[in-house]
Amino acid sequence: MTKRAHTKFIREGRYAAEVDVHLIDSDEGWSPYLSLEDTQKLDEVREALLGEDLKRAAQLARVFELIPVRNGGQPVFGSAQGLIEISEDFDAPLDEFRPYTK
Repeated sequence: MTKRAHTKFIREGRYAAEVDVHLIDSDEGWSPYLSLEDTQKLDEVREALLGEDLKRAAQLARVFELIPVRNGGQPVFGSAQGLIEISEDFDAPLDEFRPYTK
């Protein structure tokens, strides 16, 4: 049986948390799995986030507030004008494909 460090992510509402746990690898049964203590830790973090008890959640994990990225509204057509130039021979056949076009 071996243990390896792993990070589990929990999201509840507008909060997320990174929780450090250990995965246990074993030759018997299901593997990898979490210890009972790590499972309880994940549950405790989830309950703290649900209750917005950020102080408690931060004692057990790294906590983040999720803020939506504003879209900025509708695209403005023509806003990229002048940023892209297409050469005059863009549609010309490529020499590399000549054997396939005969």
